[in-house]
Amino acid sequence: MHFGGPALVVAGAGSGKTRTVVHRIAYLLCERRIYPAEILAVTFTNKAAGEMKERLEQMVGRAAKDLWVSTFHSASARILRTYGEFVGLKPGFVIYDDDDQNTPLKEILKELELEARPGPFRAMIDRIKNRGDGLVEFMREAPDFIGGVPKDLAAEVYRKYQSSLRMHGAVDFNDLLLLTIELFQQQPAILHKVRQRARFIHVDEYQDTNPVQYKLTRLLAGDQPNLMVVGDPDQSIYGFRNANINNILDFTKDYPGARVIRLEENYRSSSAILRVANAVIEKNALRLEKILRPTKEGGELVRLYRAASAREEAAFVARETVKLGGYSSK
Repeated sequence: MHFGGPALVVAGAGSGKTRTVVHRIAYLLCERRIYPAEILAVTFTNKAAGEMKERLEQMVGRAAKDLWVSTFHSASARILRTYGEFVGLKPGFVIYDDDDQNTPLKEILKELELEARPGPFRAMIDRIKNRGDGLVEFMREAPDFIGGVPKDLAAEVYRKYQSSLRMHGAVDFNDLLLLTIELFQQQPAILHKVRQRARFIHVDEYQDTNPVQYKLTRLLAGDQPNLMVVGDPDQSIYGFRNANINNILDFTKDYPGARVIRLEENYRSSSAILRVANAVIEKNALRLEKILRPTKEGGELVRLYRAASAREEAAFVARETVKLGGYSSK
């Protein structure tokens, strides 16, 4: 029932955070009479966005059709399809996926006579763009060799890759966010228009946002933010994609006076499991205080299996799954 201003929902595992976001949107529509076209909900995967939209359709009917429910990348692509010309994009620009990226990278490596695979350079490009601070800053901290190639040559691969994208009128997924930020910074009038379209913003899994997603959220939210973020620093798993856990830890510093709501009831696991989980989680150095409470008492005690190797661990999981009837052993 939170309405105006920023809010942080600290949602433990199994506490129904997706349900919370869905019901909050339904509340805005049904009780506060907010137009569906003024509500944006951002999730991390297309599947999650589809499930959220499906739930909302069941709750509010046709009004859900006009809601803006998408990933960061899909939302950015939608904005750039309309306003991309202001940052040098043609309306029919192509979006490269991982396989598409490999083609120019292979050509560039061949041109530079480098015996290397494109994978490490694709990862390097992702890392540079997810950080959002550019090639020069990245190379200051980079190791001497990337993908078996001296880092000055790796930097040349990056520059040639960007030139290839421009020449072919293409962008990769990370460019979608970076170019949307560039658009908003260069064209305040367009930013104002998009803010009117996204008056009430919801961001799921906020603990896994990277610096670029964080910056985009800040720009969209503006100085009078109706921004609700949902997440849990204890479940942050995307550090390897430059996710910054401080985005959620510092939310109340970024938005003074923000309301903080904790979802601490767990509907998924037994008390036996939660006792172990709480004992482990409370040792985390960087976290927002919360204690998961079970709604299911009892349960089988947790057992520890210590495998000799990663392969043996996988075999154990497979055997247990079959034993529990999860899959056929054939």
